[in-house]
Amino acid sequence: MSSDPVTLPRSLRLEWWCVGLLATAVSLFLVLDRSSERIDLLIYDMVVSRQRQDPDPRILLVAVDQEALGEAGAWPWSRETHARLVRRLSEGRPSAIAYDVLFVESKPADAALASAIADTPIFLPLLFDAPGRDGRAFDIVPPPASLHIRSEHLGHVNLIVDRDGQVRRLRPYDGNANISWPHLMERTRSFVDGSQPSSEARRNPILIDYAGPPGHFPSISAAAILRREFPEELLQGRIILVGVTAPGLADTYPTPMNEAYGTMSGLEIQANFLNGLLAGRDIREAPTLARLLFVILPLWLLMLSFLWLRPRHAAAHTAFLASLVLGTSITALLRLGVWLPPASALLTLAILYPLWGWRRLTAVSHYMIDELEALRTEPDLLSRSYGGGALDPVSRQVQLLSHAVGQLRDIKRFISDSLDQLPDAIFVLTPHGAILLANAAGQALFEITAPLLPPHINSLLSKMLPDTAPSKAPESFSFPQLLERSPSGEPSSPEMLMPDGRCFALRTAPRVDGSGQQVGWILRMSDISAVWEARRERRDTLRFLSHDMRAPLMSVLALLATAKPEALAPSLAERLRRHTWRTLDLADGFLQLARAQSLRFQPMIVNLSDLLKDAIDQLWPQITEMRIKFDTNGDNRELLILGEASLLTRAFVNLIQNAIKYGGEGATVTCTLAIEFADNCPLATCTVSDNGPGVTPATMKNIFHSFERGTGAHGQGAGLGLTFVQAVARRHGGTVRCTSGRNKGTAFTLSLPLLP
Repeated sequence: MSSDPVTLPRSLRLEWWCVGLLATAVSLFLVLDRSSERIDLLIYDMVVSRQRQDPDPRILLVAVDQEALGEAGAWPWSRETHARLVRRLSEGRPSAIAYDVLFVESKPADAALASAIADTPIFLPLLFDAPGRDGRAFDIVPPPASLHIRSEHLGHVNLIVDRDGQVRRLRPYDGNANISWPHLMERTRSFVDGSQPSSEARRNPILIDYAGPPGHFPSISAAAILRREFPEELLQGRIILVGVTAPGLADTYPTPMNEAYGTMSGLEIQANFLNGLLAGRDIREAPTLARLLFVILPLWLLMLSFLWLRPRHAAAHTAFLASLVLGTSITALLRLGVWLPPASALLTLAILYPLWGWRRLTAVSHYMIDELEALRTEPDLLSRSYGGGALDPVSRQVQLLSHAVGQLRDIKRFISDSLDQLPDAIFVLTPHGAILLANAAGQALFEITAPLLPPHINSLLSKMLPDTAPSKAPESFSFPQLLERSPSGEPSSPEMLMPDGRCFALRTAPRVDGSGQQVGWILRMSDISAVWEARRERRDTLRFLSHDMRAPLMSVLALLATAKPEALAPSLAERLRRHTWRTLDLADGFLQLARAQSLRFQPMIVNLSDLLKDAIDQLWPQITEMRIKFDTNGDNRELLILGEASLLTRAFVNLIQNAIKYGGEGATVTCTLAIEFADNCPLATCTVSDNGPGVTPATMKNIFHSFERGTGAHGQGAGLGLTFVQAVARRHGGTVRCTSGRNKGTAFTLSLPLLP
């Protein structure tokens, strides 16, 4: 299961809000209008009908059944018969008698019945006569005053019949705005327990906690009571409920417990209610706010899951939420006595999932068509015909998708063929160096094939060795080293040797997606064997110049210095000494120039002021000997650049030596450090000027060429000093320029990029 939120197009986010708000409105309607009540009642009945509870042993039903009618006569009985039944019951010393028979009119024999109930804990029902007089909803009709029954022994016996005809509820208190009466069973319970009736605030209906199906409570026929055909201890301490159960006369009702047992008499329904009161159990329907939250909470949990879960997981999550709703409702009913109707929540979930699926597919379809249309109208690198013409949205979407897939295939083939035609080995890598793609040159270089590409570039780099100096042992090389950058921020470009002696330059470049986010790397291996071989030969030549050529020349100078005067004419010795020194200067110039042009170095942060001071220190004996007036300007400011210190110092030495050479003895040489701007980029400049004879325009054109020397030089030179300066400037991304005038001296300005 994915934990990453799914990125939705803007139109789909709008659809998400619309679907969520619409589902919320529907769920509120279902709860407040009770439109799903039939389903709720069906679930409630299925749960309640499977519950069984032991009846309170104190409850005993006395049924006025068919046998009793045959014994005492047809219904309604006379007051004398009722009085005789009450006396028989009171003789058994019961705790209380709830006599569920309405007495609404005075009869001549009321005195006998009043005498029978005078010393008996008996409770009688009230009649709620609807409609009432004078526009009242109902009139409350108590038993006649001739029975002398106290008001605290009266209670209502009203039941609430649901829309499907079943009895599941009643009101603990019922009445009008002026007075409300407790239920007859509430009166009976409070008398037996010795407590006060429950608060009159309980006017809202409660659900009857049925203990079992019809016949679940013990009962005895009123005929047996009248004949005294029962054990004396049967009635002692019992709570006796008297009522009519004879067919055709009894008020019977369908209940949740009637599934296989038929209807239940009103007497048994009262017994079930009394049983719950005695056990301290009742079932209350959750308040409206709780029912609303019970529907809205799973709804928005499902809506949020649409943002986080994939569609196939969202279906399982929907089923889980539905199971959770149903389980919570049943658990609250059985454990807490709270009825949370689940049908509204279940219906909302059942409607919401396919509704969101439909709107999601519609929004995605529109989004896909728009994107495919935009893709089709973009300039196509590879021209591809588009059929078009379909008016049906599905056919149009198929056409656009087919065209886009064709474009992708063409581009993929184009890229693959283009990479294969490149002479360099190319490898497409993940951010961690895993190989995704290798072109034909790369496969041929390492003798691998596309289906069997190694998992990581390190396995290929291990077959190569870095091009190190002869004095250093080769070290292993790995992918992270390819990503290292120089202090200037430039990517590294290591040179590696294959076992067969070929040399390759490795270069990496970031690979980004359409949004500009880096998703990997591209590695290029360029065969530079010819360049590497030429460089190796140049190194050998430099080694020859620096050692093999200099050593004999130094020996010549040593011989000249130790030769006897008569062995060699002085003029000839001087000429040999001069030519030998010139040859040494030429060799040294070649060596320095080659070093400036080919030295591989890591740029470091250096201060031009410090390098200029080092150059002046090296030449100070010469400056003093030739009585040069030497001035510096700006040498105390900090000018930081990226460069190689020894090369830059040597360039300054060459520029100052050139000024001394052409200025002559007693000349004035000035070095000025400054900052200039070119195209808004700061440059550090060093200008070395003299007051010599200057340079002719003809000489100015070739002044930076090798072996080019100006006229009027006071001293020997090979003509490579300014060429060296120009090579150093180029290696550092800078320039060197010359300004001069006849008899106005010459100025050379070295400009280098300044660090910000």
